[in-house]
Amino acid sequence: MKLNFGMKKNSSDMLVLYITVGIVFVLITVMNIYAYSKIRAMSSDYTSFGEISKELRHDLVSAENNLAEIVLKGKSLDLKKHVYSHLEKAHAKAKELGKISNLKLDKNISQFETLAPEAYSQNNPAVKKQKMDQCSRLVKNAVDRLNASDEERTALIQNETHFIGYIYIVLIIGNILAFAGIFFVIFVNERNIRNKETKLNSVNANFHAVMQGLDSVLITFDSSGIIQSWNGNAERYFELKNDEAVGKNIYELVPSFKALKAFFDKVIYSQQRHYNFHERMHINKGILRIVDMLCVPLISSGKGKKAQKALLVKIDDVTTFATEEAHQVRVRGAQLIGSGMDLVMRESAALQQQAEGIINAVNEISEARGVAAEITPYTSYLSSTLSEWTALPQKYVTTLAERKFNNVQIDLNELIMYTLRICLKTFDPSINVEVSQNESKSWIMADPAALSRAMFCLLNNAAEALTEMKPEGEEPGGIISVSVEKISGETLVSDRIMRFRHAVKEPPYWVVMISDNGVGIPPEIQPSMYDLFFTTKDPEKHKGLGLSVVANIINGQGGYFDVNSRPGNGTVFKIYLPEMPGVSEEAESEQTSNLTGDDSNIVYGQGNILFVSDDIFLSEITTRLMEKFGYSVIYCDNCYKALNMYADSLNTGDPVIHCVISNLTSGSIRDAQLVSSLKQMNPACNIAVLVDSEADETIAPLRELGVNDFIKKPYSMPDFSRILSQSAVSEPAADP
Repeated sequence: MKLNFGMKKNSSDMLVLYITVGIVFVLITVMNIYAYSKIRAMSSDYTSFGEISKELRHDLVSAENNLAEIVLKGKSLDLKKHVYSHLEKAHAKAKELGKISNLKLDKNISQFETLAPEAYSQNNPAVKKQKMDQCSRLVKNAVDRLNASDEERTALIQNETHFIGYIYIVLIIGNILAFAGIFFVIFVNERNIRNKETKLNSVNANFHAVMQGLDSVLITFDSSGIIQSWNGNAERYFELKNDEAVGKNIYELVPSFKALKAFFDKVIYSQQRHYNFHERMHINKGILRIVDMLCVPLISSGKGKKAQKALLVKIDDVTTFATEEAHQVRVRGAQLIGSGMDLVMRESAALQQQAEGIINAVNEISEARGVAAEITPYTSYLSSTLSEWTALPQKYVTTLAERKFNNVQIDLNELIMYTLRICLKTFDPSINVEVSQNESKSWIMADPAALSRAMFCLLNNAAEALTEMKPEGEEPGGIISVSVEKISGETLVSDRIMRFRHAVKEPPYWVVMISDNGVGIPPEIQPSMYDLFFTTKDPEKHKGLGLSVVANIINGQGGYFDVNSRPGNGTVFKIYLPEMPGVSEEAESEQTSNLTGDDSNIVYGQGNILFVSDDIFLSEITTRLMEKFGYSVIYCDNCYKALNMYADSLNTGDPVIHCVISNLTSGSIRDAQLVSSLKQMNPACNIAVLVDSEADETIAPLRELGVNDFIKKPYSMPDFSRILSQSAVSEPAADP
């Protein structure tokens, strides 16, 4: 089939364009040569004229001065040595000057030579002076002519300079036109190429498929598996250079391709392109990757039996995208579950009101019949239990609810050290923590409360892998390593998780790596470890929400999340967070006051604290921290149960509750309702509330209820301990 894309017309137009651009370049070159030669000639003439003129002027003036010394002042100088020697030099310079200009000074010099001996030989002073004056006039005339010639030549140089300036203006315009022509040629060529590609692609779909694969891993091999081409992306992805791959057998070089051999053979002989979506394969015996494959059959040069069948394989690594899709599904599932639990909680509250009406009716009937003493304890217990059951879903609603992040500028190094300081206070002594910070400021835009929550969860998981998750009989303890590094440019492209995210266009990333040498995660449960309510730990203590919430937070900050684990070798979590652009090293974090701090300022105390919180993750770490401060902590995740416990404390004094810490952020009863109920029981009740920020909308109504102590998340340990110490029942406890 013969293809005709209007090549003749395009070729003739392009030929005229090339000739025009060539002529312009020739003219520009000629004008450049002319301007250069003129400038060089003018420079040479002016330099030569100036030097000769200066020396000639010097010789004439020296001859005149020496003659005046001899004739007028009577000094015993040699006329030949001190006068004629200068005149001889002046004669020579005058001849040189005559060659490069129209100035003729030989006559003046010759007359001076004639008058000089006459003035020297005269005895009459008047005649001597007359002759000397004539010599001086000759010298002055010559010098004046030299000066005039200098001025004339200077004016000429200026005129020539202006002319050359005009030439250069023309050259600049010519250059602009020439470059415009070049860009126009490029534009026309690009347009022609695009037109040809469009028409060729409509004729040859296989060629279009190849062109579409240029930004992906691109490999071609024949029917026997011998590799024919191996592009740059293949080099980076399989970590094999072109020379190490071409000519080798693909099935031996990449063992994971063996499982696909039957599929490849089918495509080669069917002569139809095929797609394989989300194929799972291990690359270089590494972690499992998810790839999309496009396979296009090719036929190399040759006819009949000599024609060699081959296959082009285009590979796109979509592991991260597939992970993100799965994460979005999990996030949506979590939101649906949270919404469902919120609905259950509201419906159960309505049912509780109906049940309370029935219980009140029973109490009234029992009182009317005189059996209230026997019935009331049971109805009170039933009412209390119903209230607790109604509030039960609240902690899950808080954990799974979609959060609005309050992103601010923070230094990731500071946030990591903040979480580690708190964790080190609460970790088992058998755990050692190694930290490798980045030397520079690691600026990111993030919600410090949410991000520290995610870090607490990951560090707590690592600590559990070194203690309670270890097999029975094995000593607890191990090492947790935390590092912060920046990846950008080539480092970003070479990073395995970022490699096929069009990483060249990606901003620099800060990578937080949290690793432990604990028990590791078995491969068979790794696909499920992000699922809601999935846990391999004690279900009474662990609800299986941690990693799902962590992934939600990291993705919500514009980051990515990766894990690599092997049983017996520990686990490595990598968190990728985009760098905040345009921030100088001298900038200050908006959270410095909370994230940094001197732990020596922690105030220790004693007393019983009722901690009411529906945040599953924050509750555990905060409870352990308060215990490290010296307090006995009664944790409760149910607001109704907490109110009953406080009422019992007031009635029996066992135990005496000295302070209530509230962190209820969702559900039917929140901080304000809890505080109001507590103040009704005991107006002097000491209450502190954890809030997300100083601008938290819940602060104003809480102040109206008499609350003055607010603990901003992420909280500062010294400030937190100071607020707790105000409710201590005795002298501050010693630092444990």
